[in-house]
Amino acid sequence: MPARLLKQTNLMARLRGAWRHDADEALKPVRKELRRLAHEVEALQTALQEASVRAARGDRNASQLRMIAELNEQQRHRLGSLPALLDKEQLAASIGRAVAAAPMRADPFDHVVVEDVLPSRVYDLLLEALPPTVFFSDHDPIKQDLAPGYHLEPHRDPKAVAVDLSLLPRASRRRRRARHAALSRGGRR
Repeated sequence: MPARLLKQTNLMARLRGAWRHDADEALKPVRKELRRLAHEVEALQTALQEASVRAARGDRNASQLRMIAELNEQQRHRLGSLPALLDKEQLAASIGRAVAAAPMRADPFDHVVVEDVLPSRVYDLLLEALPPTVFFSDHDPIKQDLAPGYHLEPHRDPKAVAVDLSLLPRASRRRRRARHAALSRGGRR
């Protein structure tokens, strides 16, 4: 009889609706707090990721600074030999010989390929002066490039790395004049 009475009066459905309403009302602050906590967790994850990136950058910078100090100490003895190695007259003579020995090529267009412009010991010095891989670790491994003017590089004597364009010999100017004269006559050289 009570079951039949409950069905007839629809009391059970009304009780369920009231419980559901009461439960929804009671859960509103909990849901609101849950959303707030989810946003807070998301912000903390973002902050943690940024801190991790900064820590990795700090580790890389510390490694670079350590490498700079080591390289400066290892290469200190080489600084004294740089003026002799990069002597202006010797470099000018080497460039002159290389340019004078370079043949003019016409295929696929007029051009000159100048090989061994500098003495091999200068090429060796250039290779030795390349920064170690620790300076490239934050770049795309395929590119591995280092922007000019990087502020964390080993000390280099400015006199040793300056390139004087007046070292280009007169032979290259003569070649340009001869090529220009040949082209103006309508011929190819």
